[in-house]
Amino acid sequence: GGAFGQGRGQTVESCDTGAVKVERAASPGKGSTLKGTVIDPAQGAVPGASVLLTAKGSKRQHTANTSAEGAFEFASLPPGTYAVEVTAPGAGFQKLRMKQLSVGKDESVRLDLTLGLDGAMVTVGIIAIDDALTRNGNGVTVFTGKEITRLPH
Repeated sequence: GGAFGQGRGQTVESCDTGAVKVERAASPGKGSTLKGTVIDPAQGAVPGASVLLTAKGSKRQHTANTSAEGAFEFASLPPGTYAVEVTAPGAGFQKLRMKQLSVGKDESVRLDLTLGLDGAMVTVGIIAIDDALTRNGNGVTVFTGKEITRLPH
């Protein structure tokens, strides 16, 4: 039970991009904490990602960066409702936004976040095309729209 947003157990919550798994546990007398991991769709850790919490109302911000294992932690977090935003370093991932996450008094919250891939980025394996391809002066192979549509699906 508990107040709205403070139920115990595990849930999967939606956000604008990616996926979020939330687990909650009571931690009487220990204060409120939020910790978790940031991973990619293949379950690989995303090191160096920025996790930003913005308190609803006061707009106070808390920031953490993920470790080499993709882990982050906010200790002694004031209870309240937060917006969560995760930004991965470099290109290739979408920014993850969660509009509302409630953290109760003396509650330990685990937040596992899966970043979505940026739709503009496409990773392709080995390609064999019978036509000669255009190479620019830097030795980069250039694919035309016609050649891309001929790739096997």
